[in-house]
This record gives sequence, C-alpha cells and structure tokens, in this order.
Amino acid sequence: MAKAQESPVLAVDLGGTKMIIALVSRNGCIIDRHDRSTVAGEGPQAVIERMFEGIDYLLGENKLIPQQLSAISIAAAAIIDMREGIITTAPNLPDWEDIPLKSIVAEKYGTATFLINDADAAALGEHRFGAGKGLNNLVLLTLGTGIGGGIIIDGKLYTGSYGGAAEIGHMIIVEDGPECGCGNTGCLEALASGTAIAREAKRRIGKGEKSSLNELVKGKQYDITAEKVYLAAKDGDPLSLEVIAGAAHYLGTGVLNLVHIFSPDMVILGGSVAQMGDLLFEPVRQIVREKAFPLMAKSVQIVPARLGNDAGLVGAAVYALGW
Repeated sequence: MAKAQESPVLAVDLGGTKMIIALVSRNGCIIDRHDRSTVAGEGPQAVIERMFEGIDYLLGENKLIPQQLSAISIAAAAIIDMREGIITTAPNLPDWEDIPLKSIVAEKYGTATFLINDADAAALGEHRFGAGKGLNNLVLLTLGTGIGGGIIIDGKLYTGSYGGAAEIGHMIIVEDGPECGCGNTGCLEALASGTAIAREAKRRIGKGEKSSLNELVKGKQYDITAEKVYLAAKDGDPLSLEVIAGAAHYLGTGVLNLVHIFSPDMVILGGSVAQMGDLLFEPVRQIVREKAFPLMAKSVQIVPARLGNDAGLVGAAVYALGW
C-alpha cells in the first residue's frame, strides 16, 4: 500500500483515448493505479474534471492527502510550453489550446505540480529505469493513437527552447500524403500510428478488397482498430499483413532519419503499436541496416520499450524528482 511508501509522486498519463493515474515510488515502481477513458471529445473542462475525479479516487483508496505527495506530475499528449506549464495544442485532444494545466492542478491540490510531454516522460522513464538505462544518447518513439518522441542527449532530456522538441510524429515523410490530426499532410503519425493503420485497413476494405478483418468485426468496419489488424495479420490475413508492412516501411524511414541526425546508442519503440513485435521491428531494422551509414547502423540498437505502457508514468515521476 502507498502508506508504506515515503512521499510517492502522483503521476498522470493523459492520452487522447485513455488517462492513467498512478502512485509512483522513488525507485520507479508503480504502487497503485487507476485507469479511465479520456472522453476527449467532451472538451478540456470535462477531461480535467475526469482527471480530478481519478486523482481523488486514487488518493482516497490509498488514504493519502495531497500534502503527503512529493508532487503531482502530468505527462500529456500535447505540445507544451514547459516554462509556463501550458498545453499550447494537442492534436489528439480537441480544443486544447493554451490551457494552463499546471497552474489549474496546482491550485486544486496545493502541491508541487509538473507538466511534461508524454513521450518526453517515456524517454526519461526508459533512460532511468528501462531499456536505455546507462546510455547517454537515445531516441524514443511512442506508437499509439498518435506518434510521440523523446530525445536524450548526453544523459539529459532535450526539450528545445520552450519544451516542444522531439515532435517526431510530425516530421513529413510523404509530401501530400494522408492528412494528419495536426493539420499537415504526410506526417509520420498519419502513416504509421495505430490510427493510420486502422484507417488504411478500412480504406482498402471499403474499396472492396477481401480480408478476414470483416469476419473479426462482424462486418462493422468502424470497429476496425490497429489491434484487430494485428490479430488478423497474425492469422495470415494478406491485407492486414500488407497494411502493417506499409506502416513499418514509413516508420523505418522515420527511424533512419533519426539515426542519421542523432547517431544514438539506441532507438526505443514503445506504445501499443510496438506490441506488434517482429512484424514491425524487423522491417524497421532492415531499413536501417540497408540505408544508414555503416558506422551508425552497426552502433544503434532498435529495441522495444522495457517499461511498456508505464514508461510515461515512471518518467513523469523522474521529471518531478529532478533525476
């Protein structure tokens, strides 16, 4: 129980689909957690209220008051002005523009509050306690509803001038490609995220192509998700295999660019889409092997996140504690 721990951090991973609220110990362990749907379409105020309800529930379950926490730390799927603690925009959180979330939470709970991009937090978590522990230079991509990124250079998180660096999902891979949630076209996120995989499968089936996905969703094409595409691919469905291969090709191109720019020790792929395993990883590794400069190709590891979906929570705690 949390009462046996000394001053945990209450971490929130605020995503476009789901929010996870957890108590995290100083050694990076999840003490207790509470998940709930974000219901992002209801707007910022409703999402914030749901977050408050989740925080209050978890504190109550663990017989804690806010003053017993080291901090509250929020990892959000958003472009953040880290100097001011403001969410400036969030492609997967509709109408989140210039929301001073840090001060809103601090005023509500009267405790030290931190706000960080969710993928930056995941990079910190993997660097401190996960796959990148002990390495000086790494790049992390979170592959889920969207695609986020975090960069560690010389052992420190790189955030750019105001905290908006490493928006890897919004590098342009295909000029005039599919429209992205950010408003641009041809972003990596629009080509290789879970949303992109599901959209491409729906598009092809909508054109009349055959797939066992139809049986999997009982003809309800709106129920097609990246996870269901993966399940069909594992059973050998040609269309699903081709859709995932296409996404992996675009992802590999993005990773290749990152290897050439940063020459990291490691590229870590996390998030729900990364759970596709070798169907995703092998094409990415092959592109890097074949196209990266030999020294970089030999020196970089491309690996799955070790902390799984907890990386953002753990990293939010790492950020709050100043590690």
